[in-house]
Amino acid sequence: INASVEEGVYRGVLFSALSKVYRSTFFVIILQAIAFGLLHINGFPRGWSGVALASIYGLFMGFIRFRSRGLLAPWLTHVTADMTIVLILIFLN
Repeated sequence: INASVEEGVYRGVLFSALSKVYRSTFFVIILQAIAFGLLHINGFPRGWSGVALASIYGLFMGFIRFRSRGLLAPWLTHVTADMTIVLILIFLN
């Protein structure tokens, strides 16, 4: 569910809205990545390092969204990443 919501909001609604305002796809990818990163300030890892890592991840996801011209590829990538994080957290405890 997490991947569906986040991809729908950031690579779906926000990406599309920004694309209508800005002509530069590069700028759109950067803006949605920063917004995605800021959402994760309390994620894993917490704080600004988490924001930076999530923003970098958001850049890649934005690029995948742009190249695939849809949400399926970024969603599948996000699901895989979330499952990996859950497994890491399980095995660390």
